[in-house]
Amino acid sequence: MILGSFYTGLSGLQANAVALNVVGNNLANINTAGFNRSQANFGQIMSNTVSGISGAGNPIQIGLGVKTGEVVAKFEQGSIQTTGIKSHLAIQGEGFFQVAANGLNTYTRAGNFGFSEEGFVVSASGARVQGFVGTNPDGTLDNSGGLTDIQIDLGQASPP
Repeated sequence: MILGSFYTGLSGLQANAVALNVVGNNLANINTAGFNRSQANFGQIMSNTVSGISGAGNPIQIGLGVKTGEVVAKFEQGSIQTTGIKSHLAIQGEGFFQVAANGLNTYTRAGNFGFSEEGFVVSASGARVQGFVGTNPDGTLDNSGGLTDIQIDLGQASPP
């Protein structure tokens, strides 16, 4: 029984160490563009039934402590801040920007974009932002052509 007591206490310390690591990561990245916080979820370790059924109809069980069930990324919208840079974008609500680099497509909520020398809209790491660039005759977005790298001719005016 004494070993079970030590294990219960140690499992609590270990689970809280994981939770502190998650909190530390959240604090370290609090000002990182597009960062989404994480949350540690815990679960009780049930192992021993002391007696069959109590008066309420439930078994009387003794747990062996706690475990970290999962660390979940919380994809929530942060505050939208004006930077004064016209190429910086934000997503209100759900969704991601799709970017491509070296043939690999990835997704981000960080909208701190700029322009490459060729006029492509790029992320801070240099990945090209992708989207639908054509319009139908009625002015709606033409998504039949698929996603492509967004390129803007900086020397000419174009409709939105």
